[in-house]
Amino acid sequence: CLLSTDDEFRNIVFKEPIPNKIMKNHLIKTEDVPNEGSCRVLCYMDPNCVSINLGPLIQGKHICQLNNATDKSLANEQGFTYLAIEIVFFILAFRNCADIFKSGEKRDGVYVIKPDNQSAFDVFCDQTTAGGGWTVFQKRIDGSVDFNLNWSDYKHGFGNLRGEFWLGLDRIHRLTSDNNSMLRVDMEDFEGKTAYAEYSFFGVRSEHDKYQLILGSYNTAGTAGDSFSHHHGWPFTTPDEDNDFSSDGNCALDFHGGWWFKKCHRAFLNGPYIHGPNSFKGEGIIWKGFKDFRYSLKSSQMKIRPRDF
Repeated sequence: CLLSTDDEFRNIVFKEPIPNKIMKNHLIKTEDVPNEGSCRVLCYMDPNCVSINLGPLIQGKHICQLNNATDKSLANEQGFTYLAIEIVFFILAFRNCADIFKSGEKRDGVYVIKPDNQSAFDVFCDQTTAGGGWTVFQKRIDGSVDFNLNWSDYKHGFGNLRGEFWLGLDRIHRLTSDNNSMLRVDMEDFEGKTAYAEYSFFGVRSEHDKYQLILGSYNTAGTAGDSFSHHHGWPFTTPDEDNDFSSDGNCALDFHGGWWFKKCHRAFLNGPYIHGPNSFKGEGIIWKGFKDFRYSLKSSQMKIRPRDF
């Protein structure tokens, strides 16, 4: 049999199909599938599968049988097709979106990465902004996801990678624990004006340190202004976990979202989704250097890539 490991992804190439043939007595699993491609995917996902029997199309479904043997005597079976694996190879997991970009995959989208010796996870890669290679960990675009959530939610992540999301503090820590990440923040207002901020270093410490923010110097070529350096060195705060410096209460409760609050913020991208000008100072998606405290932005993205990219 074949085994996959946590550090590698299994990939397979099939031989040419053999019509009206079937392998018997080596069955692992049987499922109904809509087409041949779906049967191939089932085999790809099962490390013990080395061949498949695909039945005829009946009422919109094929029988897909996975086998744990190949190159054995085949039996005649009208309407079935036999496919055996020709090549099995393993691809080392990518650590981040920069690795994926360097491999030649330069399209924006969702990919699987494995930054360390723990489990792999999905991320959204921005491969087109400012040279590409960015792993996105925060995105706001339309208010479809509630960011006024508690510590556990911010720890594990929430939302939809193809829409609005927060990747999760544990994962952000894993991505930055090699001390080799820079940060870019892209933002847009409701009038179509865009701006960005870049920082030479970005890191998030472990939960033991309350996911403390470590930030490098601001790139003065940026167009958004430096509103994030104010938060350097501060732990993360959520409505149910108050770690800020405010003596008047919990900034996350006051402004309805988790963040590296100090007393309280000059940048805050996890607030309620509000359309533009706002009468409540500091509420919404805020970057003071771009639109001041009484304007909530239309969109924001926080993303990292290696400093030596």
